[in-house]
Amino acid sequence: MKIKKKISYPLLIIVLLMLSGCGLFDGPDGLGLGSGAGAASANRGNFAAVPYSQAAAHNYYLGQLYMSQGRYELAKERFSFALGALGEDDMEMRERVVEQLDAASNIIAASR
Repeated sequence: MKIKKKISYPLLIIVLLMLSGCGLFDGPDGLGLGSGAGAASANRGNFAAVPYSQAAAHNYYLGQLYMSQGRYELAKERFSFALGALGEDDMEMRERVVEQLDAASNIIAASR
């Protein structure tokens, strides 16, 4: 009987930790017991708007990551993808992407 209690308490703690990580115990204000869906819908509007697409931002980030790792061919590819994902009115981001694309191209050309 004692063994059963020793096994069930850690199991209960693990299950509660797993459920709390899923947001099942978050209320609408993020505290206490409540519906996880309510907390998700309450927090759904809390994000920063960016003037460029998510695909462009992600590819630009990956291009910068690859540049920092010295993987210039992959960086050039990602900057090209970012440039293709940008819209016509994203001139500020377009300038940054073109600048990084030129830098990756220059480094590749210099190493050959």
